[in-house]
Amino acid sequence: SVQKQEDAFYDRVWEELESSVKYRKAIDWIERQWYYRLNGKWVFINGKPTYLAPNHWFYLNYWHIEGVGLPEYRDRDRRWFWAMHYFKHDTTMPKIDSDGNLLYNDDGSLQLVDVGYRTVDGVIGTKGRRMGDTTKATDDIWCDISLLIDGKGGIQGDKEDTGDQVFHDKLMYAYRKLPFFWKPKTNHNLQNELMMEAVGVDDSLDARITYASAHPTAYDGQRLDRYYSDEPGKLEKYSIYDRHDIVRRCLRKGAKLEGFSIYTTTVNDMTVDAGKNFEKLCSDSFYNQRGKNGFTKSGMIVLHFKAYDGYEGFIGKYGESIID
Repeated sequence: SVQKQEDAFYDRVWEELESSVKYRKAIDWIERQWYYRLNGKWVFINGKPTYLAPNHWFYLNYWHIEGVGLPEYRDRDRRWFWAMHYFKHDTTMPKIDSDGNLLYNDDGSLQLVDVGYRTVDGVIGTKGRRMGDTTKATDDIWCDISLLIDGKGGIQGDKEDTGDQVFHDKLMYAYRKLPFFWKPKTNHNLQNELMMEAVGVDDSLDARITYASAHPTAYDGQRLDRYYSDEPGKLEKYSIYDRHDIVRRCLRKGAKLEGFSIYTTTVNDMTVDAGKNFEKLCSDSFYNQRGKNGFTKSGMIVLHFKAYDGYEGFIGKYGESIID
């Protein structure tokens, strides 16, 4: 098969690279790329030291967009990826006063209390058109799952075939363009799922990313380390709130939260039922409205950008949003 031929080619490349000291510079360069992928990278943007979160650095340097190529830098994207990076590791909840108002430190930062365990299931984002959030979400899910032994990722959309489209047109399109040193070995058909598993190989990653229909029970009973819901505000046939309730359990091992989910939807006309269900999910996801256990009612956090923030045609030459 094509995949076996590709794996055999990569095996020969690695054998050649490791066979002689003359390739030491190439190996050093690959090692630096892996360092940036795991740790992110400091860069200067218009003279200002700027930190790129690991998955954002990878997105800019390796995650191809169909018909575009590699993405350009946008400050909005920097903040988007930082939010994902932050909430995946967040073990805090904000302090509030008796009236429910957030409390701040003298320097303007929020007063937080560390509860010792993760407090955010995932992020809900509303957006304008063509902000690239779907592509960023597929980059994020692949970057994380391809670093997890036995990792499981899932994708769903608002219609029966949307998950299929996101998987093939966004994730697999970019995956196939990745250089060999990012790709775990696989000897499976890649049409219906991305299997990073090599049968008979002792150190196989055994990770996978799948897509499913829009049905609420599509992932019922399964474990999900990462999950992406595309256009949840347009889910008409089913209730996004009911589906979220099932997916939320997939992210947990008992009471312990282990997975992370991303929901992105474009703001435009929605049907009454779809809009109401999505509004309810967002209303139960406000950052400062937490239960005693530290979670919002939905477990999610709303991440909101103004429509003019990152709007194409109003971007400066350094990727900054021109708002005034």
